[in-house]
Amino acid sequence: MVEKDALIGKLGFVVLVGGGRMGEALLAGMIGKLGMPASMIAIVEPKQARLQEFQSKYGCTGFTSIDALADSYVAEPKGASAAAELKSAPAAAESKSASAANPTTVILAVKPQVIKDVMRNLAQVINSTQETAAGNDQVEQQSHHSLCGDTNSKVDGLSLANVVRPRRVISIAAGVTRATLKEFFPNDYVIRVMPNVALLAGEGASAICGGLSEAERSEVHLVRDFFACMGEAVVVPEALINAATAISGSGPAYFARLAMAMAEAGEALGLPPETAATLARQTLVGTAAYLQQTGASPKELAIAVASPGGTTEAALESFTADNFEQVVYKAADAAVSRAEKLA
Repeated sequence: MVEKDALIGKLGFVVLVGGGRMGEALLAGMIGKLGMPASMIAIVEPKQARLQEFQSKYGCTGFTSIDALADSYVAEPKGASAAAELKSAPAAAESKSASAANPTTVILAVKPQVIKDVMRNLAQVINSTQETAAGNDQVEQQSHHSLCGDTNSKVDGLSLANVVRPRRVISIAAGVTRATLKEFFPNDYVIRVMPNVALLAGEGASAICGGLSEAERSEVHLVRDFFACMGEAVVVPEALINAATAISGSGPAYFARLAMAMAEAGEALGLPPETAATLARQTLVGTAAYLQQTGASPKELAIAVASPGGTTEAALESFTADNFEQVVYKAADAAVSRAEKLA
């Protein structure tokens, strides 16, 4: 596991595109779990009210579009306070994480249905930026400004080219393959991640896949370490990322549905609604904690709880009679099929 300070330096300046539930989970994880200064993060979110909520809650800079993000770097500097915070970042002394020479990370936290439009817009900005940088590097250094100060500063500056010309692109869109991502970002490291909403609680489960070259594997491990700050993170081949999506990506909804069904059953059996909901929710939380802390397998726990001739055994026999495992498999298989269609 990479030390957090070194990890912040390697990630560099982060542009997060998408302010939905998963976008907020990632933002909260970067600031709260990883300890990344808010001045090292910019978020792009088209809904003004949502954007203002992020700016107020997390203190990061926000933009309503990728074009607005790019335009800001040829406008006025954003003030010395962000630069001061960046200088004080633990990683700055060693890794110069604020330097324009360091890598920049773009995270695409948007839905599969809109990601191609987002990538097309981002790719256009990148291409135009590359042309500007190639044609007049000196002018760019003198006139472009970052979220963290004037680009004339070797420590504080992040030029337009470095902000919108990323070293790595991370996508959390279900079903969108690396091949599709590479069509838009052929010169960048592309990593797919399937996290889940439990990132918001610091207990996410994330599956990661990327390229197979030595350099690409290094990038995959970096992203794995990043997501491991917000829970568990595993590396899988891309051929299995949809299966991971069906288990962990969609999994919180399965458990929520089970908790809802348990609460409804308790209510139908005479428990007050609030009591039934509390018991169902805490039973799921406690069971997860027990499995985590003891290392017992789910099968071992089920056997241990189901005393011969007891109430749990009767309930599990009912599950078996209704082919419970097949119901779960069919649901997961349906999730995989949908992910394949989204590609």
